Amino acid sequence: MPIPNKLFSKLPKPFSEEPMSLLRKGIYDDPNIEVFINKDRTFAFLEPFPKIDYLNYTPRVKQLDLDSYKSNLNIYKLRFEKIKNLFDDASSIIEIGAGDGSFLNYISEKCNINEYACLEIDKSTKSIRDKNKNLRQYVSFDQIDNKSFDIVCLFHVLEHIVDPVEFLSKCRKLLKNNGKLIIEVPSLNDPLLDLYKISEYEKFFFQKQHPYTYNGKSLSKLLEVADFIVKNLIPHQRYDLENHLKWLSDGLPGGDAAYSEIFQSLNNTYRTCLEKNGYSDAVIAVAVEAEIRD
Repeated sequence: MPIPNKLFSKLPKPFSEEPMSLLRKGIYDDPNIEVFINKDRTFAFLEPFPKIDYLNYTPRVKQLDLDSYKSNLNIYKLRFEKIKNLFDDASSIIEIGAGDGSFLNYISEKCNINEYACLEIDKSTKSIRDKNKNLRQYVSFDQIDNKSFDIVCLFHVLEHIVDPVEFLSKCRKLLKNNGKLIIEVPSLNDPLLDLYKISEYEKFFFQKQHPYTYNGKSLSKLLEVADFIVKNLIPHQRYDLENHLKWLSDGLPGGDAAYSEIFQSLNNTYRTCLEKNGYSDAVIAVAVEAEIRD
């Protein structure tokens, strides 16, 4: 039964104006949190909103000891191949939520960008970022006054933000005229969720550090409310056939060496087929300001 949207006026527009219904009770890391979803299943949120201390936060991939498996996926390389043309004319870039700076380090080897910067509050990865002497580092938007960039990017950050419209407004102020905003978020069109409909994965997918979950359609709506024009939506299937077979067979994350040995050569084809048919575990939006400043 749809839930009256007046109960959820705290949601960002346009989602605060949409009817919502209960999707599930309980998520991966909290049995008391419920998940609500809109009618066309493009936007979901947690109720109640959890509070996360990101200064002392341990990412789930570390909690589950999946660092080695994830690093072998070469996600930075996969992402770059999808958006590399966007860096051709850029001379400056800032990544919001850069983690250890791996993506910026990777593109610095591939692109002729003069200025690299990041905004990152995580102290545990600062020693790694510090190794890049050409990387200008900030810990708050206030520190970046009077600076602007050709590209502002954030990968798997926006889903953590409780007030995404205000956050996107801050990102917009960092853009040069004709600058590009590049955002990647987890997608509700994740094939394990939307195609295979694995119940164990649905519980795993929703986690308390993600108050909101989007897909390409809802992310576009949000960006339009925040005074952006979406120029392109790019599906990005990060996880591979090995991972999906592990979920299908055992209902568990990670992978299996036996699956990897047999099916590794099929990964690129598998990802491409999923993306062409509207399924991907992440989506990338490329946007520009709705109004170009004088």
